Amino acid sequence: MTDCQEQCTVVIPADRRMGWCERHRCEKTASWIKLCRRDQAAHFEALSRGEEPKPSLWIHWEEGHGPGQARPEPATEALRDNSCRPSGGAGMELKLLLRKFWIVAHPNCKCGQRAREMDANGIEWCEGHVEEITDWLEEEARNRPVAGLMFTRAGANVLIRRAIKNAKRKEKAK
Repeated sequence: MTDCQEQCTVVIPADRRMGWCERHRCEKTASWIKLCRRDQAAHFEALSRGEEPKPSLWIHWEEGHGPGQARPEPATEALRDNSCRPSGGAGMELKLLLRKFWIVAHPNCKCGQRAREMDANGIEWCEGHVEEITDWLEEEARNRPVAGLMFTRAGANVLIRRAIKNAKRKEKAK
């Protein structure tokens, strides 16, 4: 397990413009290294003041979907939280669909809680509350720099309805 507050160490060879970051499993330029360290410091400074950290590229690297990373899984064991994993149903299906777009839960989001709420309330509840679930996704997208730029209500509705359809199909197969 990697300590969240431990900074990544990257050595850029003299004959190259990028160096390998073992912590985040990607190559980084000198600018990305500075940005990573600045964002990380700001994140923990905000936490120490009891404030909500602002979305940053460091969080995306920690989650495993920052610039240069090719996989959606969290990059560090320290950010993996089994309590955020839904048990099954439309909430879990929605998380699986979002993961295909490299949108995953992070420590400061309500994704796991809301997915569990969707699963606990059942498929029928989800069908009747698509707009509310869309509001949840929109709220979370505003907290993420990249997702916030790409968010559309129509796209969110399609994903939610697909998640409900997938959950129904799996329920029938049981």
